[in-house]
Amino acid sequence: MAFFPATETAKEITLTTNIRLDYPYSANLANVTVADMMDVTATIDNLNIFLPDATETTAGFSISFNNVGANSFNIVLNDEATLLTPVAVGKVLTIYLYDTTTSNGSWRIIPFGGGVNGISELTLTSSDNSITVTGSPVSPPSGTLDIKLPALIAAITELATGTPGILALDPETNTWSVISLVNGSNIVVTNPTGTTGNPAIGLSNNISVTQITAGNIIISNDLITNADSGGVLSITSNGTNSALNLNSVLVDGEGNVTGVNNLSIEGIFNSPNTAKAWCRFNNTSGQIATQSTYNVSSVSYNSSNHQYTISFQNAMGNLNYGVFVSCANNNSTPPLPPRIGYDVVKQLTSVSIVLTDSSGEMLPDIPEGVSVMIFSTS
Repeated sequence: MAFFPATETAKEITLTTNIRLDYPYSANLANVTVADMMDVTATIDNLNIFLPDATETTAGFSISFNNVGANSFNIVLNDEATLLTPVAVGKVLTIYLYDTTTSNGSWRIIPFGGGVNGISELTLTSSDNSITVTGSPVSPPSGTLDIKLPALIAAITELATGTPGILALDPETNTWSVISLVNGSNIVVTNPTGTTGNPAIGLSNNISVTQITAGNIIISNDLITNADSGGVLSITSNGTNSALNLNSVLVDGEGNVTGVNNLSIEGIFNSPNTAKAWCRFNNTSGQIATQSTYNVSSVSYNSSNHQYTISFQNAMGNLNYGVFVSCANNNSTPPLPPRIGYDVVKQLTSVSIVLTDSSGEMLPDIPEGVSVMIFSTS
């Protein structure tokens, strides 16, 4: 038995849940009967309208749907699983049946547009956000699209009346300005606006800076320092005959120094050609008196063995140092008796000497004075 199109020409439906359409003379009164034009208002999005059994009518059966609500809904075939088409907000379309061999049937969709396929909704977007679009999408019956460039790009038009120069952007205010490079106290800029080529930046003829840092070397005013506390500050001249001139004192590439007038050294002069320690003292009845010393902390006398012990402030590097003793005779009456001094005990921190006459007898006193010099390679 076939059921032919409904006698109703228009119907309003409010969707609160999924519904099934049926023909007007169907025995199932729970279903909603179809009409030629059905205005649909869906209370929630994506509710379904299930179409009636296509085998119970004839080819050419049609229904028009008009979404007059604020939510989209779906037209689903009789099996309640196969989607025929969604109906967006504001969209109007007509479907008609052309094959009734199955319960789902085969339907064609005619978009509503004055007898031809028409646009029922227009959406304008900018995929890279380079253009600002407002008012999209446009739905029937009409709408207004506002298309404009972002403020940052639109601000370029303000440069049309600007003077030539280098373009600069203030990101906080999204404003452009034209600038030019300026000279510094020791920097010269050629073509500062860039209008005739690339700007060229160079040093001026008169360069004045308060400090220069190169690696670990710091030059500040009249001071050159090494930032590395364990580093070595080196000044080297290259070439066979090259030399380093420090106020007319020349240091050649082999370390030879010439041009030194007066040389004052407060610490140790470390050279095998100079004495590592020396002193001059006298002994009057066992009382030692030192006149002058270098690297000598004390001079003591042992009357039991007549040895003089000279203690060093800085110890010798080895025991192979040389000891030179000179005994004075400046207050003696000629003929002058010979006096001999020699070391008997050498230690790193001291040396012990004895003084004798020509016969080998110990000299308990020597008020005229004794000079002792120590030479060592380390």
